[in-house]
Amino acid sequence: MASATTAGPFTVTYNTPGEKIVVLEAKGTNGCNVVTTQTFIVANTPEKPAITASKVNLCQGDVLKLSTPFLNLATYHWSGPNGFISTNQNPEIPAIGPEIAGTYKLYVQVGDCVSEVNSIDILSVDLKPEAMFSIEVNNRCETNQSFSFINTSKNYTKLTWDFGIGVKSQVAINNDSKILTFTDPGPKTITLTVESNNGCTSTFTKDILVELKPEKPEISINQASFCLTDIIKLSVPAQEGITYAWSGPNNYSATTNAIEIPVTDFNVAGEYQVILTSGTCSAEPATIVVPAIARIPVAKFYTEPTFNIKFSAPVPIIFTNTSLYGDFYEWNFGDGFTSTDQSPTHIYQTDGIFKITLKAFSKNGCSNSITQGDLIIKKNASTFVPNAFSPNGDGINDELLVGVTNLKKYSIQIFNRLGSRVFFTDNIFENWNGTFKGNDLPVGVYYYIILGTNLSNNNVKYSGSVTLLR
Repeated sequence: MASATTAGPFTVTYNTPGEKIVVLEAKGTNGCNVVTTQTFIVANTPEKPAITASKVNLCQGDVLKLSTPFLNLATYHWSGPNGFISTNQNPEIPAIGPEIAGTYKLYVQVGDCVSEVNSIDILSVDLKPEAMFSIEVNNRCETNQSFSFINTSKNYTKLTWDFGIGVKSQVAINNDSKILTFTDPGPKTITLTVESNNGCTSTFTKDILVELKPEKPEISINQASFCLTDIIKLSVPAQEGITYAWSGPNNYSATTNAIEIPVTDFNVAGEYQVILTSGTCSAEPATIVVPAIARIPVAKFYTEPTFNIKFSAPVPIIFTNTSLYGDFYEWNFGDGFTSTDQSPTHIYQTDGIFKITLKAFSKNGCSNSITQGDLIIKKNASTFVPNAFSPNGDGINDELLVGVTNLKKYSIQIFNRLGSRVFFTDNIFENWNGTFKGNDLPVGVYYYIILGTNLSNNNVKYSGSVTLLR
């Protein structure tokens, strides 16, 4: 650091460039001091600056970017066409038109030292092409649907179309336009790029929706006829991007490819229709007719003789069918034998307790069944009335058990010695317990008369006496 204490002037030579600060302090005789400073730059003459341009051939709408290396403490002096000046190190100039083409100059200055001027030539600013097209849809929704892409681009020498995937065919027409068909429906993106002689480009993109009318579907049905409580199941094949609109009797509607309709009444029969839609394109309506709902048969029967009879094998039973709405029948007699007769007669050859089931079927496949019983058949037995019984509550012979079977009609009367009737029943399963009007009768001899009609419709009569013991 150099210094001096005299008034000067001084000539100082600096060995290094850079920013320098000179400090002057003046002292008065009365002790007052004044200090002042001054800053200046010591520099070497800068080298001729290098210039770089982003492009020398520009397209209208581009940005010209000029740049030069950084220099410490330097200021930059740019000048160029159309009155351009700038002190930025790296200026950017919008390429608004041909007027910005020409020679751009630059010198740099550090302090009072100025570099040589360098320059760069921007050769051209070309008019940028404009990509543009319009679209026309031909035979919308039909299988022969096509799209016309009408080129309306400007100021280009080269053109490139990008139609994406799924192109079925394309035909070139006037002015670089195209007519295309597609293999499948859905959204498509169409891109057109145009280029000028000097490589200026423009791109234009449009989205389209290829909507092909769905084919008329075939409706599947789960069965040919229906009964009450069944479920009607209708369906068409599921397809991606398709909506479904069903309609039918009773204002029925649905929006799925498969539907189920409970058969709760006869009004669900009739015509059902479905329309398939893709975008704005709809298929022809598909229809199916659900036939009239069949009545469910009501299975009913009675027997001759009735079940409230004691039987012994072999015994013939007549089954009378009183079913409603039935066309076919299936009997199960409970002893391993069956029949399809409407009203069969069956001979039971073995003893046992049997339940009889009748199933009634309609021509439409509807069915209903009923089971009745118990039909009690004992082993081959003869008529037997005990000569004594003891209703004393010990569980042995407490009732008068009459062993009589195969009577269609039956009654028993019991009298005391005085001829007064003390018991009567026409139920073969009801037995006398030795009482009259709820009171125990005395020990003694009583007399019975049994009247009936056998399975051959002959009247029968049995009589005798029985001793009541206690």
